[in-house]
Amino acid sequence: MKEFAKELEASLRRVVEAWRGSLVHIGGPGIPYRTGIVVREGLAASLARSARDGEEVPVVTAAGPATGRVEAWDGESGLVLIRMEAGVSTRPYPAVPETGETPPPGTPVLRLAYASGQGIEASFSIVRFAGGATEWGRRPVPAHFQVDGPSYPGFLGAPVVDLEGGLRGVVVSNEDGNEGWILPADPWRTAVEELAREGSRRPGRLGIFLAPVRLSRDQARDAGRDSALMVRGVVPGGPAEEAGLQPGDLILGVDGADLGDGGLPPLRAGTPVALDILRGSERRALPVVPAPRP
Repeated sequence: MKEFAKELEASLRRVVEAWRGSLVHIGGPGIPYRTGIVVREGLAASLARSARDGEEVPVVTAAGPATGRVEAWDGESGLVLIRMEAGVSTRPYPAVPETGETPPPGTPVLRLAYASGQGIEASFSIVRFAGGATEWGRRPVPAHFQVDGPSYPGFLGAPVVDLEGGLRGVVVSNEDGNEGWILPADPWRTAVEELAREGSRRPGRLGIFLAPVRLSRDQARDAGRDSALMVRGVVPGGPAEEAGLQPGDLILGVDGADLGDGGLPPLRAGTPVALDILRGSERRALPVVPAPRP
């Protein structure tokens, strides 16, 4: 038993050391006490409640304090990319095993947070629950999992690794703010790559008040469906008013797709959409550019 304990301890120490230069501590008004994972040389991924492109963010690395700037932020999931100043000594995280699997219950893992001033903080855990498909900031993900033990401050954005040091997931927050909710490595990595490629994604608003309605027989004939979202009101000066949307208009779809049961799909600020509306007996496509949510 003593030999096993020594081997386990040595393994855990190797894992922590392998990750030491790949983790940073990030602070700031919208990004308090988060762990960042270095995904490329000089670029870290973390989570933020709010962020602005170009915003300066304090960063602490294994080599000491540094400065970073927000490169991109996804306002729906909270994922943020921080570009660190030139010359900061970091390295991309160790290679990820291409398992593509959610670790099953009983799998031993480590949560690794970068606690400013104290260096790496490690929490040895066991996967206690593996769940199915869910959403992360309206992004569909195929699975998620949780580990035993409490969620400590600073573990948000932290990697969850196996005993070989391979990334198995990242601690994120679900809609209830539960920091014990862990996203598997593959969808996290995909989200990072998309954000780096496409830039910031801020939730958009149209400035309208809607109500679901059943259509009359004549309306249903013109619309090709028996339900819609009726515009009850339009916010003065908002995107909908500027686009010409009027109270009483019936919204049937967005960008050529019919509305689902949940109403309008997620909108991104600055990304134009075409609303399929019915006004009287006339059906038309109305282009609108969503504005950032306040």
